[in-house]
Amino acid sequence: MLVAGLPALADAVVTYTTTPLLGGFYQYDMTVMNLGGTEPFSGLVVLYGSSIFNLDDTSTIGTPSNWSFLAPLPTFVDPLSYFSLAPGADIPIGGKLSGFSFQSSTDPSTLTPGNFAVDAIGSISNAQIPLGDAQHVPEADVTFAEIILGVGVSLIT
Repeated sequence: MLVAGLPALADAVVTYTTTPLLGGFYQYDMTVMNLGGTEPFSGLVVLYGSSIFNLDDTSTIGTPSNWSFLAPLPTFVDPLSYFSLAPGADIPIGGKLSGFSFQSSTDPSTLTPGNFAVDAIGSISNAQIPLGDAQHVPEADVTFAEIILGVGVSLIT
């Protein structure tokens, strides 16, 4: 059932926060939420890792536990590819996983639609599943429900 004024739930979404660092760099921290797809995810692909985010094999890239990555190789390989090292580390249907990160000289305020396109890799099909653009979350304390419903919640203490 859809409620008027609320978006329909996506099968999966990638959210990110950013933190300015010294030297003109930014820390991008991503969370993958597999809200209702048909299979777990064993991979995450940032499609324009080199061309938009200026990443390469010398970049600072972080992964969740039991995951690894293949860094972009400029002019040859554009994507930043993350992959799980064991089926138990895959992102289950209804699950979420944080810990994907990279440091980039790309100012997040300069990103335009399509710049932060991401795909998941299906654990069963091994297919690349387009997820659209990663969604910027201004505050790291936004809850899972707020992202799903697309609404903000205020806490009064």
